[in-house]
Amino acid sequence: AMIRLWSVGCGMGPFFSHQIPHTFRGASFSPIQVALSAPPHAVLRGFAASLHPCQNFVPGAGAGGGRGAGGPSGVQGKGKKKGGNKQRGRNPIKMKAEHAREVARHNSNQQHSFVAQPMATEQPGDGSSGVQSGGELVIDGSHGEGGGQVLRNTFALSALLRKPIRVESVRSGRKNPGLRHQHLTGLQLVNSLYNGTLTGGKVGSSMVAFHPRAIRDSPSSDSEREAEVYVADIGTAGSTGLLIQIALPTLIFAPRDITCELRGGTNAAMAPQVDYTLLVFKPIVERMGVKFDVNIERRGFFPRGGGALRLKAHHIAGPLQPIQLTERGQVTRVYIRSFVSGTIPVTVAERMSKTAKQLIRKYLSSSASGQGQGRVVNSVSTKAGSNKGKGKQRNTRNNDSDDEKEEEEGGDSEGGVQYEVDIVQETPQTAEGDGTGIIAVAYTSTGCILAGSALGERQKTAETVGKEAADSLVRDLMCAGAGSGGGCVDEYLQDQLVVFMALAAGTSRVRCGPLSLHTTTAIHFATLMTGAQFSVLQSASHSDVFMIECTGIGYTPQRITQQQQQESQQQQQEPQQQQQEP
Repeated sequence: AMIRLWSVGCGMGPFFSHQIPHTFRGASFSPIQVALSAPPHAVLRGFAASLHPCQNFVPGAGAGGGRGAGGPSGVQGKGKKKGGNKQRGRNPIKMKAEHAREVARHNSNQQHSFVAQPMATEQPGDGSSGVQSGGELVIDGSHGEGGGQVLRNTFALSALLRKPIRVESVRSGRKNPGLRHQHLTGLQLVNSLYNGTLTGGKVGSSMVAFHPRAIRDSPSSDSEREAEVYVADIGTAGSTGLLIQIALPTLIFAPRDITCELRGGTNAAMAPQVDYTLLVFKPIVERMGVKFDVNIERRGFFPRGGGALRLKAHHIAGPLQPIQLTERGQVTRVYIRSFVSGTIPVTVAERMSKTAKQLIRKYLSSSASGQGQGRVVNSVSTKAGSNKGKGKQRNTRNNDSDDEKEEEEGGDSEGGVQYEVDIVQETPQTAEGDGTGIIAVAYTSTGCILAGSALGERQKTAETVGKEAADSLVRDLMCAGAGSGGGCVDEYLQDQLVVFMALAAGTSRVRCGPLSLHTTTAIHFATLMTGAQFSVLQSASHSDVFMIECTGIGYTPQRITQQQQQESQQQQQEPQQQQQEP
């Protein structure tokens, strides 16, 4: 059945359509056609929720508030009871394995070589967003996801494009509406970088306006340049990872390398853990030309915060390169990092990693025929890199009965999955207070990286935390389609790539599972502010697999300067032309 969906764009006229003459091996993508009278944010919210086939049995898969329970933090979204959805009497891993085998049998009978279909879209806007008022572009802060992401994306693009904006109804649907400390700190950082004027910049504000200028000039002397560090201190356990999200797009286009010290929570709820940023986000955006380094000076957790990151963004000379993530390939390696800090014993980290590894391995083993990669081979562990943490590291191996059985049987590493597990006990020098967490990262033969993670809480067992991380990863591996025809990114990388795709020169293509509300919201505002053209295509063979395509604007600061000069000249010529008219 054809899905009819209100477009996430605006300002492109009543209708437009274009052919996409590209062939993707693995599936054909059908158009998502448009003709709906409901408001676009309501349509997109229902659309994203309806396409998640796993939410009935995977804990935290519901479309709650914030990043939701399946997010990098593993914390439940708003509106959901603690513990997520019930299992309904069935084993989730068993159900995932059954699904994978069914899809594998279906795929084995098909030849996958299809041409993508055209997509027709209607772009009427969302009512208040996009309206010009007093020289400011008005942004509806309640649109779509309606949270901090709207602020981060629109402020970053406002700074780069030098477009004044005014965001109204800031986080109006949240339990504590208006600006919070983390949001305000990010806005102040960008405002400081771009010599801007910030109005309404206080905690609790429901309206905030930003008038950017050019980025600050480089210090005159070498010593001043070396000492140039922008400090952004949230003052709470708010996420430093979200500060990276708002700052990074603006920093890479500066005429020089810039260093920022970000203080707050490094492993925070409802936000990407710093480990996700380093292990998943960083290597993917580097393929587009984004270069940055993050040094974890000290980890911080809820409720004390106290974490500190040192972000160094390297400037780029030209526009970003488009990215192509169109084939997932086979899972070849799984890396697990499990840590504890403060008074929490290291055995907690060991139990978290053991549970996560067992569940992930069980799923991959059961779906081996769908993956086309044989059975899982022996567990192997190596030391984590410098960015994976500075605590005391134990390179461990879970010597359970399955591992011992595999040792006796041997194994073919050419067709298997390599497992690497790091158990880390943070020290008082590397972490502030008590905290625990885990991230499980899957690497594929085509260079795709997907991850699931979770944080410990009081009254939550280590096994529960490990299971949440495993379920998050397995959900993306399965719900994005079994076998090599699945999605190339997890749910939480989708929306983080949208801004960079819009700024790149050329057409980017990202194959993914069900679109999150964060993703559709990010596409909406990227289209609104940049004019980049986005298309969303649905796979004909997998209803929960999509291709996001974007023809970016090829952004450079020089291009924006030229456009502003041309606009200024036109404005000066208009009065003269009016005087000359008879």
